[in-house]
Formats: sequence, structure tokens, C-alpha cells
Amino acid sequence: MSLSQMDSLLTQARQFLTDNPFDAGHDLAHAEAVWATAQDISKHIVLDPGSKRQTDSGSAIVDLNALKLACFWHDVVVKPRDELHSAGHNVADTASFLEARLQEFHFDSAFITTSIKAVRYHQFEDTPVNLEGQILWDADKLEVLNLDRWLTSQNAVVSGQMSQSTLDAYLDTGFKWLQILRPKFHFDYSLALFDQRLQNLAANPQIQTLACQKGFNFDKI
Repeated sequence: MSLSQMDSLLTQARQFLTDNPFDAGHDLAHAEAVWATAQDISKHIVLDPGSKRQTDSGSAIVDLNALKLACFWHDVVVKPRDELHSAGHNVADTASFLEARLQEFHFDSAFITTSIKAVRYHQFEDTPVNLEGQILWDADKLEVLNLDRWLTSQNAVVSGQMSQSTLDAYLDTGFKWLQILRPKFHFDYSLALFDQRLQNLAANPQIQTLACQKGFNFDKI
């Protein structure tokens, strides 16, 4: 693996996310936010004593290159929109596309496996199968509480980049997830971030208005 090859793959992901995002909530800004949160989580992971992924000082051994790649590629759309059938199909297509690119660049097989498994099992109903995947899952789901992302989606309706029906579906899913996400996180630090972000979200007047319209009560979480 070389830095130029990594940069090439990250540049390609950024291009996909800029030119053909899945929607306004799954664009380059989302990927960058997930990566920032993932780095934060990585610094605060506490593993069980004796774990093979633990340094002598107690910190977790995380493949940050594989994690960064997964963060930027997890929501990339590689097929034309009229060929997309579901988010699940999109993830499988994206994982296959990225795996082929990694093989083309002759990346180490272990690195390829780590990156692809993190991407492949990042959705809400998935169970991540490696440490990097757990970090990506937590970071991605914490973006459900990203105030800027909620407001961006609202603005996307105004600008015509997202339909009102799509926004309504996202709001319904978002409020539903807020009620069931907390016990699903993999790390204590992720829980702390969840609680912090939930407070910020609940304090915003626009979000409170949306919550009332949807019959959602932040106090019940």
C-alpha cells in the first residue's frame, strides 16, 4: 500500500459523493463527519484486558487507514440511480467495487478484508464483524444526532434536492432510531457522545417543532 494509492481511492470516493450522492443526507459532508467521529471514538476505546487489539498502554490497535477508507466509501453509490433497488443492494455493489479497486492496487489481503467487512456490515440491522466495523457503525449512527445533518436535509427540500416525502421518511426513521439506538452502541464513549448530541438536538427549536409534528417526545428517551 502506498499513500498515493490511498489518496487515489479517497479522491474517487469524494468524487462519487460530490457528483452522485445517494441524497443530501448521504453526501461528502456526511462521510467527513463520520470519519471525524470515528477518529474521536478510536482514541477513547477501552478493550477487555488481554485483547489482541490492545497496546501495552491499554489503547486499542485500530487500522486507521482501513477505517478512513471505510468511512469515505460506506455510502458511495457506484451504480446509476435508475439501477438502484434498495440501500442493501447499494452497499453490496459498493463493497464489490471497492474490493476490485483494492485488488487492482495490490493492497494486502488482510487490509482488503478489514476495509470491505467494515463497509459491508455498517447498516442499522447489521452486526459489525471487526473492530473497524464497530467504530464505523457507531460513528455512522451517531450522525443520526448531527444537528447540521437534520437542518441540511430540511434545506434540501427547499432547494429541490430532496422531496418532502423523502424528508418525512427520514424524520420518521430518525425519531424511531433515537428511541432504540442507545443500547446498540459498541463502546462506552459512543454512549457518551449519544447523550451529548441528544441534548444538543433536543435544545434546537426547529427540531423541537419537527418532533411535536411527529408526536415525538425527547424526554421519553
